[in-house]
Amino acid sequence: QRCTALKILFVPNEHAETFVDKYVAVVDKLVVGLPWGTKKKNTNDDNDDDDDDDFIPSNITPLPNKKRVSYMEELIEDAVSKGASVVNEGGGTLIGGEEST
Repeated sequence: QRCTALKILFVPNEHAETFVDKYVAVVDKLVVGLPWGTKKKNTNDDNDDDDDDDFIPSNITPLPNKKRVSYMEELIEDAVSKGASVVNEGGGTLIGGEEST
């Protein structure tokens, strides 16, 4: 398993605000869930003929263990302490609670 997430982005200051707005809009459309897919919210359970249609692929999947979750939380806290802002809805929050990973 490997992470293909971007580690750092360099954007000229004069384009930063526009870039962040566009980037957040794209990230907000990504599906968070398990690697094999996420159940659609509005599925019709009466038709079980094709269960594959009830799942959509996940774009963002869980971190593999609590150590990685803690590390990510430390990175976010460090960045915020140095002036960064979490700008996407739900950004920096743990989904599923402490025992989910």
